[in-house]
Amino acid sequence: MVGRVFWVGAVVELTGQPLAAVRDALGRLRVKELIVPHDPSSFRDEHEFAFRHALIRDGAYDSLPKSLRADMHLGVARWAEQRAGDSAEEIAELIATHEVEALRYLDELGERRPEIERKAFGDAWAAARRTRALKLAAESTRWFREAERLADRLAIPPADRAPLAREHAAATIGPDSSAENERVARRAIEVFAAAEDRGGVGWASARLVIPLMQLSRHDEAEEAGRRAIETLEPLGESADLADALHRLGWFLWRRGRDAEAEPLLRRAVDIAARVDAKLVRAEATQTLGVCYFSFGTFGEARRLMEEAFVLAKEAGDNVNLLRAYNNLAAVRGASPGPAPAAEVLREGLELALRSGVIQNGGWIAGSLGDTLLVLGRFEEAEQLQREAVDLARRAADEPLTGQRLGALSQVVLLRGRVEEAIGLRNESELIMTANPEPQAAHFLPLIDGYFALAANDRAAAAEKFAEAATFARAHSVESYPEVFTECVRALVLAGDPARAATFRDLDASTDSVQSAAHARNVGGLLESDPARAVALLREAVAEFERLEMRVDAARAIVDLARAMAHAGRDPGDLVDRARAILTESDAQLFLFEVDEVLAALRT
Repeated sequence: MVGRVFWVGAVVELTGQPLAAVRDALGRLRVKELIVPHDPSSFRDEHEFAFRHALIRDGAYDSLPKSLRADMHLGVARWAEQRAGDSAEEIAELIATHEVEALRYLDELGERRPEIERKAFGDAWAAARRTRALKLAAESTRWFREAERLADRLAIPPADRAPLAREHAAATIGPDSSAENERVARRAIEVFAAAEDRGGVGWASARLVIPLMQLSRHDEAEEAGRRAIETLEPLGESADLADALHRLGWFLWRRGRDAEAEPLLRRAVDIAARVDAKLVRAEATQTLGVCYFSFGTFGEARRLMEEAFVLAKEAGDNVNLLRAYNNLAAVRGASPGPAPAAEVLREGLELALRSGVIQNGGWIAGSLGDTLLVLGRFEEAEQLQREAVDLARRAADEPLTGQRLGALSQVVLLRGRVEEAIGLRNESELIMTANPEPQAAHFLPLIDGYFALAANDRAAAAEKFAEAATFARAHSVESYPEVFTECVRALVLAGDPARAATFRDLDASTDSVQSAAHARNVGGLLESDPARAVALLREAVAEFERLEMRVDAARAIVDLARAMAHAGRDPGDLVDRARAILTESDAQLFLFEVDEVLAALRT
């Protein structure tokens, strides 16, 4: 038999033997343990078997002439399609697999059968659609590539293959690399141009924007987006125009041009709503939401993100839904807190990996790693950042790769492995310099501040943390509250409380529980009244502990012990408690702060 599994009915069909004889022969093979039942069967009321060992199957299969192998594959495909009847679409993968294998052997024999090629083309396309509907993204794009190959071979006319080109270009985003996304989009442009489909050309041009950005070709990305809008605008309002507006707006936001992005995104949402383009509306609403983070309007950003998540589930597109998981977690991390955000991200990562959407998987794995770092789970955080780097590289997403290398450098450094962290940081810098993004501008200064702490140079650390805080201030204070605590702590301990007081940005925060906890920590560090400082730092410790932000709690405990000593009060076992938390989290870098306080208490 051919294939990993086979059925009694197929054996009868291919051999022409009576059913009883086939059952008897298979029974003898079962007694010899050469084949085993395979449950559940792909066909109702049809026994399915598999060879116990692949070597047994391969030995039998390789003994057959290639012409017979081709005929047997075609025979299985025919039998399966007849057996499935009206449900043949549900087994399109099985049918197409056997037809494609048959064509491979015919090619090796130098034989062409156009009727088989046409049949295989249709079934490969059906398999692509079927697997896409089942959210099997990687399998789907594999079948789209097979259908594309067969369409080329058959010289399918452009007008007939245009729907295939559009479906493939839509499906490739997420499971395939950025380079493959670009290839598929450019091929779609060629097909639509040959078919004289101006709208199709505009739609496919918009599909180039994000892949080109991910490939660090920013001028080309913007040009593709503007060209798409210019092509589609004269054709009137449509889902395709809304999509093009959204993709250019998305690019502009990622590049820090928020004021240019917002009207495009707002218009995309409005058009999508008017023409009832559910997916585009969900996508554009989400990007508008993250854009509002940059404006400092956290309440509106949160409202839009919650709405976008609901719309994403209704639209049913996995890639957009996974992006929504990642962005919603940022909102949930602010309120109700990082632990609930981690649960959202775990659910999203499981879905991404199960469906083969590697690009989104890289983003979510990285965000989950960031969140677990906040929760003090450094070992798992490092594992996730390594996974994120691997997924980002597989997707050929340069900006994501740079950001995740930076995040990996940070967690490795905090765990005390300075030399390894330096290499990762430098690799990250090369990529991030070529792909600057406001949402990540604070990364390297923050990491460099930690390197300065590792070198026992608090003054240099203060300068780097101040630089990071300035970048965070320009993008979104709520998204990076820890930067301000690091900045204020370093400046105060470096003897510059006046400058530290200029970084009280978190005092105005009302929407983020993390920001509120950090604001108390900052307030306690800056408070001149010893009793009030102790009270504020106790509140900060309690809030960090409530939010399960263990390392932040431990460092606030160190701040509290220092404030209590300054107030002439005995901190008791607070310092030992902080050391225990930091040690358990493997936050090796911050243990020196415990030693500093102990030394001060002794003197």
